[in-house]
Amino acid sequence: MSDQEQQILQAAAIGKTFVQQYYTLVDEHPRRPDVISALYKDSARISWNGNPILGRQGAAALLSSMPWSWHKVQSFDSQPVLGSALPGQPCSVLVCVSGICSHSSDTLKAPMIVDDRSEPTVAEFKARENESELLPRVFSATFMLVPLTAQEEALALQQGLNLGLVLETTRTNKPPPRYWIVSDAFRFVG
Repeated sequence: MSDQEQQILQAAAIGKTFVQQYYTLVDEHPRRPDVISALYKDSARISWNGNPILGRQGAAALLSSMPWSWHKVQSFDSQPVLGSALPGQPCSVLVCVSGICSHSSDTLKAPMIVDDRSEPTVAEFKARENESELLPRVFSATFMLVPLTAQEEALALQQGLNLGLVLETTRTNKPPPRYWIVSDAFRFVG
C-alpha cells in the first residue's frame, strides 16, 4: 500500500474518531468552554455562522456565551491534506460534517433531543412549548486538523497540559498523534 493510500485510510479513521469525540464533548461536558478550547491552536481561525472568532480564547468565549446544545451528525467525510506530512508522519486532515443542531433556551436545561428520528413529534413540541425551545436546525461544519509538532507535544507534557485531541487510529508501538483544530467553519444551513 502506498503512503498516499495509507494517509487516506488514516484520515478516514481520524475523521471518525474526531467527530465522535468532538460532538460528545461539545454536547455533554460540564466544563466545555475549557475542554473544547484546549483543542484549538492559539492561532486558530473560527467562523461561527459567518462571525469571525480568533484563537483558543475566542473559542472559550464563544462556548461560554452559548446555551447547551445537542448535535445529531448525519454525515461526515474526511480526507488527508496531501503533501502536508513526510512519509510515515501524520498528515493534516480536512473533516466535513453535516447534521442537526438544537440549542436550549436555558443554559441549565438540555435542548430538545429527538432520539434517532430526524423530526420531533407534535407531542414532543407541545410538551416543551412553554420553554421557548429553539427548533432543531440543519448545520454544516468544516474542520482543519493538524498534528502537534514534537515541540508542542514536549511542552504540553512538561507543563501537564492536555492540549490538542488524541486521535488513536491504529494499535502500534508509537503513541497516537495529537491534533489541533486550526480552522473551524460552522454554518446553519436552513
